[in-house]
Amino acid sequence: MSQLVAESPNKARIQQLAEKLAGLQAGLEDEKIQRIDTIEQRLSSLDDRMKAAAAHDDKKYRAMREAVAKVSESWRTSARPERHLRRAKSRSSRSLTADYSLLLKLKFKHEKMQRAVF
Repeated sequence: MSQLVAESPNKARIQQLAEKLAGLQAGLEDEKIQRIDTIEQRLSSLDDRMKAAAAHDDKKYRAMREAVAKVSESWRTSARPERHLRRAKSRSSRSLTADYSLLLKLKFKHEKMQRAVF
Protein backbone atom coordinates (compact mmCIF):
# COMPACT_ATOMS: atom_id res chain seq x y z
CA MET A 1 0.00 0.00 0.00
CA SER A 2 2.82 2.35 0.73
CA GLN A 3 3.97 1.69 -2.78
CA LEU A 4 0.59 2.81 -4.21
CA VAL A 5 0.80 6.00 -2.22
CA ALA A 6 4.32 6.64 -3.46
CA GLU A 7 3.37 5.97 -7.05
CA SER A 8 0.28 8.02 -6.84
CA PRO A 9 2.06 11.42 -6.74
CA ASN A 10 4.29 10.30 -9.65
CA LYS A 11 1.33 9.11 -11.63
CA ALA A 12 -0.45 12.35 -10.86
CA ARG A 13 2.60 14.32 -12.01
CA ILE A 14 2.87 12.23 -15.19
CA GLN A 15 -0.81 12.73 -15.85
CA GLN A 16 -0.41 16.45 -15.29
CA LEU A 17 2.59 16.62 -17.65
CA ALA A 18 0.72 14.55 -20.25
CA GLU A 19 -2.20 16.97 -20.13
CA LYS A 20 0.14 19.93 -20.39
CA LEU A 21 1.91 18.32 -23.37
CA ALA A 22 -1.42 17.58 -25.05
CA GLY A 23 -2.41 21.22 -24.56
CA LEU A 24 0.89 22.42 -26.04
CA GLN A 25 0.51 20.08 -29.01
CA ALA A 26 -3.03 21.32 -29.60
CA GLY A 27 -1.82 24.93 -29.39
CA LEU A 28 1.01 24.25 -31.83
CA GLU A 29 -1.40 22.55 -34.22
CA ASP A 30 -3.75 25.55 -34.00
CA GLU A 31 -0.86 27.94 -34.69
CA LYS A 32 0.23 25.81 -37.63
CA ILE A 33 -3.29 25.85 -39.08
CA GLN A 34 -3.52 29.63 -38.57
CA ARG A 35 -0.16 30.16 -40.35
CA ILE A 36 -1.27 27.95 -43.24
CA ASP A 37 -4.57 29.87 -43.49
CA THR A 38 -2.72 33.21 -43.44
CA ILE A 39 -0.32 32.07 -46.15
CA GLU A 40 -3.18 30.73 -48.29
CA GLN A 41 -5.03 34.05 -47.92
CA ARG A 42 -1.90 35.98 -48.93
CA LEU A 43 -1.35 33.71 -51.92
CA SER A 44 -4.99 34.06 -52.94
CA SER A 45 -4.75 37.84 -52.64
CA LEU A 46 -1.54 37.88 -54.65
CA ASP A 47 -3.11 35.66 -57.31
CA ASP A 48 -6.12 38.00 -57.55
CA ARG A 49 -3.85 41.04 -57.90
CA MET A 50 -1.80 39.30 -60.58
CA LYS A 51 -4.93 38.40 -62.54
CA ALA A 52 -6.20 41.97 -62.28
CA ALA A 53 -2.84 43.35 -63.41
CA ALA A 54 -2.73 40.92 -66.33
CA ALA A 55 -6.24 41.92 -67.40
CA HIS A 56 -5.30 45.60 -67.12
CA ASP A 57 -2.11 45.08 -69.13
CA ASP A 58 -4.02 43.10 -71.73
CA LYS A 59 -6.48 45.97 -72.19
CA LYS A 60 -3.69 48.51 -72.16
CA TYR A 61 -1.54 46.83 -74.79
CA ARG A 62 -4.24 45.23 -76.96
CA ALA A 63 -4.54 48.30 -79.17
CA MET A 64 -0.76 48.46 -79.54
CA ARG A 65 -0.53 44.76 -80.47
CA GLU A 66 -3.33 45.18 -83.02
CA ALA A 67 -1.61 48.20 -84.57
CA VAL A 68 1.69 46.33 -84.78
CA ALA A 69 -0.08 43.35 -86.36
CA LYS A 70 -1.74 45.60 -88.96
CA VAL A 71 1.53 47.33 -89.81
CA SER A 72 3.32 44.01 -89.99
CA GLU A 73 0.67 42.54 -92.28
CA SER A 74 0.63 45.57 -94.55
CA TRP A 75 4.42 45.50 -94.70
CA ARG A 76 4.38 41.80 -95.60
CA THR A 77 1.76 42.28 -98.32
CA SER A 78 3.41 45.38 -99.79
CA ALA A 79 6.95 44.03 -99.45
CA ARG A 80 6.23 40.88 -101.45
CA PRO A 81 5.48 42.62 -104.75
CA GLU A 82 8.44 44.94 -104.24
CA ARG A 83 10.74 41.97 -103.58
CA HIS A 84 9.47 40.16 -106.65
CA LEU A 85 9.87 43.31 -108.72
CA ARG A 86 13.42 43.81 -107.44
CA ARG A 87 14.26 40.19 -108.22
CA ALA A 88 12.78 40.48 -111.69
CA LYS A 89 14.69 43.71 -112.31
CA SER A 90 17.85 42.08 -111.05
CA ARG A 91 17.33 39.08 -113.31
CA SER A 92 16.52 41.23 -116.32
CA SER A 93 19.49 43.52 -115.67
CA ARG A 94 21.77 40.48 -115.38
CA SER A 95 20.28 39.11 -118.57
CA LEU A 96 20.72 42.45 -120.34
CA THR A 97 24.28 42.71 -119.09
CA ALA A 98 25.04 39.21 -120.32
CA ASP A 99 23.38 39.96 -123.69
CA TYR A 100 25.28 43.24 -124.03
CA SER A 101 28.52 41.51 -123.12
CA LEU A 102 27.88 38.82 -125.75
CA LEU A 103 27.01 41.48 -128.31
CA LEU A 104 30.26 43.32 -127.59
CA LYS A 105 32.24 40.12 -127.94
CA LEU A 106 30.55 39.31 -131.23
CA LYS A 107 31.14 42.84 -132.50
CA PHE A 108 34.80 42.65 -131.48
CA LYS A 109 35.22 39.28 -133.22
CA HIS A 110 33.45 40.60 -136.32
CA GLU A 111 35.73 43.65 -136.44
CA LYS A 112 38.74 41.43 -135.92
CA MET A 113 37.65 39.15 -138.74
CA GLN A 114 37.06 42.12 -141.05
CA ARG A 115 40.54 43.47 -140.32
CA ALA A 116 42.02 40.07 -141.03
CA VAL A 117 40.18 39.84 -144.38
CA PHE A 118 41.31 43.27 -145.60
